[in-house]
Amino acid sequence: MQSPFYRAYMYADDSQGLIIVLWYADRKRRKVQGLSFLIDFNPPWKGAVKDVMVFPRNSPKRVMQEYVDVWTQQDMPPSAIGAAEVKREILKSLEANRCEGIRLPRDLIRARRLFLEYVLSLPDTPETPPFTAKDFDALRRSGKSPASLSHFEQTVGRRVRLEDGKELFIMGSPFDEDEW
Repeated sequence: MQSPFYRAYMYADDSQGLIIVLWYADRKRRKVQGLSFLIDFNPPWKGAVKDVMVFPRNSPKRVMQEYVDVWTQQDMPPSAIGAAEVKREILKSLEANRCEGIRLPRDLIRARRLFLEYVLSLPDTPETPPFTAKDFDALRRSGKSPASLSHFEQTVGRRVRLEDGKELFIMGSPFDEDEW
């Protein structure tokens, strides 16, 4: 039986990253579905998964337009990566969640079945961290909630890492750019 894997993409800069994994959602391979993972490299995240979005089933063309091509228009063009590479990158980010004591995002917890079936079933690379359904379940219950960390960043302030490696705390909402 053919793998349901369709395509995967990744983008990363010094502060954030995006990982998209898509798979065929029907036997005739006319519909695809997927997940996107928002990764934050600033403290306290340090490479952890900050947010997840589940893409609804749709035609490959429509999913590409709505969920992949849109990033190119925002000067964040994702690069295509393979099935084993996308699994490795996702699991590396989930390892950061574990190391930083950050729970899984709520939408990923809701998408547990999709994650286990379509991400964990992808092939490994030699650098792919071990990760099981038990690890998923442990991460969904323990640590700080991503929503509470994001709320703090949006209302009080956030930490950023400077080029020299030092951390800086910026007070206020990241959307108050007039005050910068």
